[in-house]
Amino acid sequence: MIIYKSRLITYNRLVKSFIKFVGNFFLTVIIFGLVVLACGFFAVKYGWTNVAGKVDENDQLYAVTSTKLEKIAEPEDREVAQPTIQNNIIDERFALEQENACKISIISNYSPINAKAIESVVEENDSLPVTTNMILAVTLRLKEVPGFTDNSQYCESGQDGKVAGAMTQSSLISGNAFLWSNGEEWETIEAAVRKDRDLINKTAIAAGIEPRLLAAALVVEQIRLYHTQRELYEKVFKPLKILGTANKMAWGVMSIKEKTAIKVEDSLKDKNSPFYLGLESENLLDFTTDNPIQERFDRLVNEKDHYYSYLYGSLYLKELETQWEKAGTPIDKRPEILLTLYNLGFDRSKPKADPQVGGSDLDILGTKYTFGGLGYEFYYSGKMSDVFSYSDK
Repeated sequence: MIIYKSRLITYNRLVKSFIKFVGNFFLTVIIFGLVVLACGFFAVKYGWTNVAGKVDENDQLYAVTSTKLEKIAEPEDREVAQPTIQNNIIDERFALEQENACKISIISNYSPINAKAIESVVEENDSLPVTTNMILAVTLRLKEVPGFTDNSQYCESGQDGKVAGAMTQSSLISGNAFLWSNGEEWETIEAAVRKDRDLINKTAIAAGIEPRLLAAALVVEQIRLYHTQRELYEKVFKPLKILGTANKMAWGVMSIKEKTAIKVEDSLKDKNSPFYLGLESENLLDFTTDNPIQERFDRLVNEKDHYYSYLYGSLYLKELETQWEKAGTPIDKRPEILLTLYNLGFDRSKPKADPQVGGSDLDILGTKYTFGGLGYEFYYSGKMSDVFSYSDK
């Protein structure tokens, strides 16, 4: 009997110890979970999750091209009094047009698909800045192809683009020079974006930005998402041909953080803000309920209707553009800068004369990009120019 009671006492102690252990374990898990949630909340609230960003390796090339184009802008767009200066500008524009024609011919020998894309855009919109940037975008992808750089440099020297040693058929690359556009992921993204073309155009025009700029921000976010969430892509996005929706710290197809959304809303009302767009835009994001937190969330995560995702994205870009214009350093002709700032956030938008292209580091199919660099590449790729042209503002 004594032995039995002793064993019973021991058993009860073991049971109590086990129950205590289990209770402490779950309590620890719950506390840990709360700590993680709290850290996430304060990280977003105080900007700890803001993208640090890196400068794109081609930043100087973008800047040099932009400066060159600015100096030879259409004479009627400039306040130029001296006829001599006007004539010099016209001569320089003609020389660049000749250089571009030469480079397009060279590109056709290496990547006929990209040369055709440039020619197609030139036929629709004969814009020297657009053509020049389209050529640069392709050039940056072909620079490692043997012989290409030498041929391209002959165009810059005013010669005919021929180098010693005839080019061979092996110089041709396979597919598009922009590797992200060769896979099934791009086919899915393009099909889904085309479905939303009317909403993208409508919201961009409402905000006063070029629809192609909004489409560029959307495309980069989607390319990044599709290449980082492969399982979700294979099971959902690919078969349904729909856009991916960000989660956790950023919401919706445009990956907009709550902090950013609130700043966009507040800037519409604040006449003293450098991001203020004007009286006509003040009510574009007015809430219809007495619960703005929930309404804002519902707007941005709505998977069936992306209207507000695009409207917030459009206004965000327009507010950034407006800030720089008011500061006397306009970037409306620098989509790569606007897209970099879209990625970095309001806090990192500080107008200056020498902005840099960059943003978060992306690895797409083994190729390294920055957010702004990939945005530039899509913008000037000619992709989807039939629905998002280079002339709509």
